[in-house]
Amino acid sequence: MSSPTQPTPQEWCDALGYPCAFIGGTIIAQPSSTLLTLVLALDHLLFGVLVLRENRRRGTLWAWTKGHPETGFGDEARERCRAFYGWAMVIWAIAVVFAAAAYQAFTYQLQCTGATPCLDADGRPTLSPDVSVAAFVYLILQCLGQHTLIVGDAYRALRRYAVPVALYGLVATGGYAAFVILFPRHGYDELFMILFAFSAPIILGQLYLQARVRYAPRLCLATTILIASLVVYLAYRYIVDPAEQLARTGVWFSADDALHVVTILYAPALWWAAKVAEDAPPGTALVTETQVERAVAQPRA
Repeated sequence: MSSPTQPTPQEWCDALGYPCAFIGGTIIAQPSSTLLTLVLALDHLLFGVLVLRENRRRGTLWAWTKGHPETGFGDEARERCRAFYGWAMVIWAIAVVFAAAAYQAFTYQLQCTGATPCLDADGRPTLSPDVSVAAFVYLILQCLGQHTLIVGDAYRALRRYAVPVALYGLVATGGYAAFVILFPRHGYDELFMILFAFSAPIILGQLYLQARVRYAPRLCLATTILIASLVVYLAYRYIVDPAEQLARTGVWFSADDALHVVTILYAPALWWAAKVAEDAPPGTALVTETQVERAVAQPRA
């Protein structure tokens, strides 16, 4: 190694066992993975913007066309859930760009600058990519996107509590941000487990609403894709060693790549679900707009 504190870019890549490319004199680690991650970001950005554009064309503050005189709801916006779905995808798109920088493309630049040794005597990184500013931004935006999504669900089937759900999301995201910044963990798995712990209440809440209200059959497809992506990620991670596969076949394909390939399907699925999404009437809980309209049209004897 050329220096005990600062290996060359190629020595860094060789030590970590993944491919690197040099573009204009700049080292890009895991170039194929970086490209796939950017495709995922563009995928979420495209469909997020499509949802927001369609929502704006229909009118975010579109008045109730049929009204609910029996319950006294009057005119009210019914497109807010779609807006939250669209913004969730846009937030995730931005988060994924920072993930590409922190965990793939610029790991050398983020970890091998200054006088701090970036490789120990055994050739392992002395710092975790999780402690970089790019990683902090990615993790915080990932958490914010998840909580933005559940606010859309609240407007669809838990309208009475939509504002408290939104406030909870801000508090949970702020708490996670403070934890990540003040108590950085030197481990990829630990930070994601903590992210899951902060997000568990909204994930369970979404599953409960799906089962209790049956408000979004199309959204079940998007949820299924996310679950499938995690299953594929865990299976691939524990079955395949990407560095060994690279040495044997010359092909780099990591567990993150497998996760991203499946997750690319999530954004179009959520866009498809958002096309038929409507807010529930104000003041209601555990009921959808369609269910209210059906009850008004067919009152009980």
